[in-house]
Amino acid sequence: MNETERFLDLYRNLEQLAISYYQFPSDGTAVSRLEKMSEYKSVASELRYCREVRALLSHKPQVSGEYAVTPSPAMCGLLEDLIEKIGRPSRCIEVSPPLSDIVCADPDGKLLPLIRTMTKRGLSNLPILFEGRVVGVLSASAIVAYQSEKGFTLNESTTVRDLERFTSLAANGKKYQFLKADDPTLTAVSMIRSRFRKGERVAMILLTENGTKNEKLLGILTPWDVMGF
Repeated sequence: MNETERFLDLYRNLEQLAISYYQFPSDGTAVSRLEKMSEYKSVASELRYCREVRALLSHKPQVSGEYAVTPSPAMCGLLEDLIEKIGRPSRCIEVSPPLSDIVCADPDGKLLPLIRTMTKRGLSNLPILFEGRVVGVLSASAIVAYQSEKGFTLNESTTVRDLERFTSLAANGKKYQFLKADDPTLTAVSMIRSRFRKGERVAMILLTENGTKNEKLLGILTPWDVMGF
């Protein structure tokens, strides 16, 4: 198989995967639809070029028994990468840091040591766990809100539970969302971008087996974790 035949074969595979995965219509527009998706914005112009080359090869495939153009190895490489991404998408749990590396808070834990840890490691949100389940999120904004309302400085006896009104999931609207650990990473990306377009910010996605808050935490994702998707 020469490079042109390889390119055409990869293009067909990409079309079929896009139709199957995204439920696109089978009308020849699958790749152009991928170009318009935010997930593929970084390669939209390259995809458009691949589509134009494919159209040329399809409409006037050969001149004197030879293809008019030969796609470059880089074009075939791009199609292979997209086939891999769509055909074998990474799962949220694969992108999440290991649970053992995630700093979590205990409701009865002392607040000041946690603030020091957050400052040292540049963390803005810590899941609060009770028996492995997320009962809230300790954030920098929750700490500021607590101090502003109470009007006094935190001390060594202040616990995470003292901030419960500000750290509960119910108090934080849509900032913290749950997904299944096995959901495709693109599901998390789409959620973050969709909320952003509505003027809402997802600060953390909490991963559990079935995507509900009554289960043990398995991992977390932040917008920074999925920036490259």
